[in-house]
Amino acid sequence: MAPTDPTPAPDIVHVLVTGFGPFGNFPVNPSWLAVKALAGASLPTTTARGHARTVRITVLEVPVEYAAVLAVVPGLHAAPPVLPANALLHAHGLPAAGFDFILHVGVAGPGGLALERRGHKLGYLRPDAAGALAPAVGATRGFAAGYEGLPAELETQADVAGLQADLLASGVEHVRVSEDAGHYLCDFICYASLAQARRGEEKGVKTPLVQFLHCCPVDQPYATEQVTEAIKHIVTWVGAGLASGSSLAALQRPVRARL
Repeated sequence: MAPTDPTPAPDIVHVLVTGFGPFGNFPVNPSWLAVKALAGASLPTTTARGHARTVRITVLEVPVEYAAVLAVVPGLHAAPPVLPANALLHAHGLPAAGFDFILHVGVAGPGGLALERRGHKLGYLRPDAAGALAPAVGATRGFAAGYEGLPAELETQADVAGLQADLLASGVEHVRVSEDAGHYLCDFICYASLAQARRGEEKGVKTPLVQFLHCCPVDQPYATEQVTEAIKHIVTWVGAGLASGSSLAALQRPVRARL
C-alpha cells in the first residue's frame, strides 16, 4: 500500500498529472516525456491574496487502452487515491483526502497545446494500442454499464479561457481552447475522469478539478522541456486559484505562478 499524507493543509495543493504510454508511431509517448519530469516535484505558487502555497505532484503513465482507463480512473478520484504500482509518488505520499486537481495530458498533432473543454460519451470507434475496442453501446461504442445516466458530453469546471489567457501572457504562443478531444483515448480518459468527478459532486464529497491538455509531438513546435514548463504553469495557476478546502470552487483569481 502506498504511503499517505494524513495532514491536509490549506497551503498544500495535491496534484496528479497523467501521461499516456506508447501507441502508433510513438514508442515513447510525448505526453509522458513531458509529464514524468515532474515526478515528485514541489512547486511554489501564490494566491491572489498573497498567500504562499506549495503544489505537490504525483505522476502516472496510463496505457493507451480503453479497459485500462476504465479500471484506473475511479481510483484516481478516491480518498485516499488508489494508484497503479507504476505511479511516481511525491515524497510525502498520497493525500489522504484525495487529489485537489487532476491534469490529464495526451499527444495530438503538430501545432502547440490545446486545453480541452469537454469529454464525449460515445463515438469511440478506433481500436486502442492493444487492438481492443471500447464497449459497445447500441450501434456505436463508448461508455456503457455504469454510465447510463450521464450526459453525452461533460464539461470541465476549470476556467479554460482564463488559463489560456495566462499561458499566452506567460509566452506560450500556441495554445488554444478545444471543444473536441478527438474521440480516442484522450477524449475517453477526459470523459471518464469528468464522470467520476460528477459522481463525487452528486454524493457531496470532495471532488478534484479535472482538466485535459493536448500537447504536440516533440519539437512540433515545442520541445519536451517547453511542454513540461507549460504543465508547471497550469498546475501552479490552478493551485493558486483553488479555494481553500474546496477543489471545485476556484474563488480566487491566481497571480502569476512563480516557476
